[in-house]
Amino acid sequence: MKNSYMLLIVSLLLLTSAGVASAALPYYIDPQQNLWLNISMDGSTQYFNVYNTPGYSPNGDAVMWAYDNFSSNNLDTSKWTSYKKGSSKSTVAIKNGQLILSGSGVTSSANVVLNKPFTNGIELAVNETISKGTGDVGTYTDASFGSGPLAGVTNEVDLDLCHIVLYSLHRLISILRLDNLVDIGSNSGTGWWHTVFSTVDGSFQSQGISRSIIWTNSSTSDAIMPNPGITLSEYTGENLPHTVAYSYDTYGNANMSMLNVNQNRLPLSIPDPYGCNQFNHIAVYYNSSGVFGHNWWMLVTTICTYSDSKYENACLYYSDDGLLWYVPPGVTNPIGKQIVSKYDSNVYGSDPDVVYNPATGKLMCYYVIGDDTGNVNVEDLKVRTYDGNTVSPEMKVIAHGVATTVLYDNTAGTFYIWTVDNDSNPNVIYRYTSTDGINFTNKQVVGQSSECDPYHVKVINRPGDSKLYALFTFKGNNDLYIATANKYTDNFTIQNSPLLQVDDSSSITHKNIEFSFSAGKFSDDGNILKLWITAKDTNGVWDAFYTQATQANGIWKVGNFTTLHAPVMTVKNEKCLNTPKQWMLSQGDYVNNKGVIRKINEIWGYKIGHTPKVKVTNMGTYMQIEVVPTDSQKVTDYQVMIPASFLNLSSQIDSLDIEPVPDDSENTTNSQVMASASLLNSSSQNDSPDIERVQAGKDTSTSKGVINWKGQNWYLTGDKANPGNNYWNTSGAWIDNQDRMHLTVVNNNSKWECTMLNSQYTYCYGTFTWTVASPVYTFDKNSVVGLCTYLDDNNALNLGISRWGDHNGNQLWYFIEPSIIKGNSKAYGVQPSIEGTNTTYRIEWKPNYIRFTSTKADGTVIADYTNTNISTIPKEPENVIMNLWLVDPPSDGKNIELILSNFTVTDE
Repeated sequence: MKNSYMLLIVSLLLLTSAGVASAALPYYIDPQQNLWLNISMDGSTQYFNVYNTPGYSPNGDAVMWAYDNFSSNNLDTSKWTSYKKGSSKSTVAIKNGQLILSGSGVTSSANVVLNKPFTNGIELAVNETISKGTGDVGTYTDASFGSGPLAGVTNEVDLDLCHIVLYSLHRLISILRLDNLVDIGSNSGTGWWHTVFSTVDGSFQSQGISRSIIWTNSSTSDAIMPNPGITLSEYTGENLPHTVAYSYDTYGNANMSMLNVNQNRLPLSIPDPYGCNQFNHIAVYYNSSGVFGHNWWMLVTTICTYSDSKYENACLYYSDDGLLWYVPPGVTNPIGKQIVSKYDSNVYGSDPDVVYNPATGKLMCYYVIGDDTGNVNVEDLKVRTYDGNTVSPEMKVIAHGVATTVLYDNTAGTFYIWTVDNDSNPNVIYRYTSTDGINFTNKQVVGQSSECDPYHVKVINRPGDSKLYALFTFKGNNDLYIATANKYTDNFTIQNSPLLQVDDSSSITHKNIEFSFSAGKFSDDGNILKLWITAKDTNGVWDAFYTQATQANGIWKVGNFTTLHAPVMTVKNEKCLNTPKQWMLSQGDYVNNKGVIRKINEIWGYKIGHTPKVKVTNMGTYMQIEVVPTDSQKVTDYQVMIPASFLNLSSQIDSLDIEPVPDDSENTTNSQVMASASLLNSSSQNDSPDIERVQAGKDTSTSKGVINWKGQNWYLTGDKANPGNNYWNTSGAWIDNQDRMHLTVVNNNSKWECTMLNSQYTYCYGTFTWTVASPVYTFDKNSVVGLCTYLDDNNALNLGISRWGDHNGNQLWYFIEPSIIKGNSKAYGVQPSIEGTNTTYRIEWKPNYIRFTSTKADGTVIADYTNTNISTIPKEPENVIMNLWLVDPPSDGKNIELILSNFTVTDE
């Protein structure tokens, strides 16, 4: 009988497995290991379960709007049509799994047209390498689209309306001319066009930044030239694999982007009224609610050459992403011009800042007009306002100095301004206050800890932190530094190591020798410092770029970061918006007309225009993806991008069994949703606002037992061990899309598993601060939250939250081990009205005292205790430990989850 039951169970399992296989959805894994699914959306939430099961294979053709990995020996003519000019010198071929496009430039070109037509709302991703020409004057690759019927044989195409060429140059081209538009067909006179450049003087000049997109009309040869573009060399180089994306959206915007960029520098696109495309002083303002319809505002000074300072003037721009900047309505740049100098030379405008005045509903645009020739140094601080349509006349600001930085305190209704007086020797920082942002008083000297003269200062607020932060540059030191001050009136303490050094490699093509007046803004959680930096390179060219800094081991430093969709250029043209069209890929060219070799590894196309929200939950033996549409429209062939930092896929051919949850299976037929590689892996950063990761993939935790957060690795305890003789779960921690750490207690087959993290780094003295998002004082009476430093049982500092099994017991505990010594432990009852949400806990470990502090979200102290018994203070380096554990199984039988929204260490 027992064997019969076993046979029945096995039979049921086999039947279930067979049913799953037949119901499994097709999927695709792109070169960045993002996972793509094919579903439909009609406004209803849908769920999909993901199992790591052998026997399944990715299928790009079944999932994507367009797909090819060029795995056959010949070009698939059902997908592509080749068009060549000068066929004896051009190549369209499949070699070693790559599509090869090559030609000699003017005399020949190689092109392929995607046979599948589209109207709008499509993006085409191309994973490729480029060779030849990148070390010469310039190289570009292009993607075009046109409308109209195909006519004739391989070498001919007759298209009658619009055409767009999107291309990006590898090297800067000093002077370009749109010499002619060459028909790549026969002699039809109309059709797909190939752009040819000449070095002869002409009407289009790049002057430092090459145009990245040209709109042309095949009948009239007109062109729309955005100024400026971003060069491809900012992201890649000769024979370096990269993914470029071309799109034409539902609003008539033609876009070019780089996908999955990992580096510590992103270029900025800023239209320069003088055409030099050089900038040396930058200020950025951000408002989450938007000002005049845009979140980002910039005031920046242009610079052509120091020999002619009349071009150093303040210009105003807006942005929706912080990278591509545009001139606002009603603005003619520059808005801040130099004074008429009695010395008639070396007149300059510099050191801008921009801030919003909620009392007037206007932007305040500050800049300095200076004249440093003659016997005196004139530095006049000016301000203009902008109301969304009009720039006001210039007004004089009652304050003195350069390096202007302004903050507005909403609570006090006060403007604070810091300036550097370089008339003094050494330079002096002054702080003033004002209620109107124009007339500043209460002048106060502000000190700083460096022995160098301050040169530029930019003050920043950090969310959740009462301290002020500031960016510093110094005379005689070309690096960029960060500093802190305890409050508005305090001196600044400079971090000993630079935030960014000039000899740091910020890109594969840039070598900086000086940083100047730069801007910064912290992310909402305070963990990422976003930076807009102006820098001079070894050629004397000034550039503006974006980067990010994070804190590790108490030190802020710029490092590499991943950008899913880095914009290169956008051009708006609606004349082809509703016209059927096709994509064409060309090999590209550079101005010596020698052509390039374009080697394309893979192409995948997908629709754009909707952004469903995606949540992924660890269900134990499988992952569940939740797709929540943001509108009620019925859509098919649709994708949503999720960062590739959570998924633990090992390759593009991983075997996955993906099934719709039965309740919603009727909605899962024919649209694409991309569940990024980031969903199942442990990561500390997620730059998509529409993703919520509910728990990390079990594979990541169980295989390595490590997770990275706040600049270091954290190692998870496993097996059965103290404290509490608990079972410990090496996959019990995960990080959500707000970069918050989650620790769990879960019931796994009637065995309660707890979570404990041990820091990668050790510390001897310092201030350790945790921010807890969970209502910890409502946790089960048998749970323990531990926030500690630990060497051994006789050398530890413990901050504990627990009732230790007593429903009416004290909840908050401070311990210095060994805790049996008098004064080494304190216990506190917490008022029932305090649930513990968004509370902060701090351990100050100093050579002469230990201080424990717990505060509510509004800063109200819950409990504060200081121990000055030096004999009990640990004197050896200790690890940081964060744990969630049990003294007995939860009295309510429920799982427990602790959320830590922040953790910082300030070294002694």
